[in-house]
Amino acid sequence: MFCSCTGEGFIFDMKNKNTLKIDNKQEKIFKLAVIASSHCFGVSEDDILVSRSRHELLAKARQVANWLTRKSTPLSYNQIGNLFGRDHGTVMHGYKAVGLMLEQGKSHKYYGEAREAIDMFKFMVKQLVKDHKQNTMDVAKERVKEVAIND
Repeated sequence: MFCSCTGEGFIFDMKNKNTLKIDNKQEKIFKLAVIASSHCFGVSEDDILVSRSRHELLAKARQVANWLTRKSTPLSYNQIGNLFGRDHGTVMHGYKAVGLMLEQGKSHKYYGEAREAIDMFKFMVKQLVKDHKQNTMDVAKERVKEVAIND
């Protein structure tokens, strides 16, 4: 696997077969999904992204990260599969599995972890948007000051 970050977005090449270019916002959403899921399930980000393990806890953590990415971006199942090193069928199965888990509620073994990951993800995305708006305002204020000084 080869992965690199550029100013233009996230490029992921699965054994030089598929190249995926996503914008900066989608890259951040993907990363936040992995961070939230890994934290709430108690696994590492590398376990979600690199590990080939099919251990139940790890599989559920990966499925939740896939689900969050799918729900929050316009990326296809195939594109999400490329990001996570899986095929589109695996991502589709995980997406459906998380949907069923959320429907079952507290009776599902990993509902608590999934709900916590979803809530954490939503909070982080809100913070990201808030920070972006604040940065945009700060830049605009600086530009207004520059124009006033130059006039």
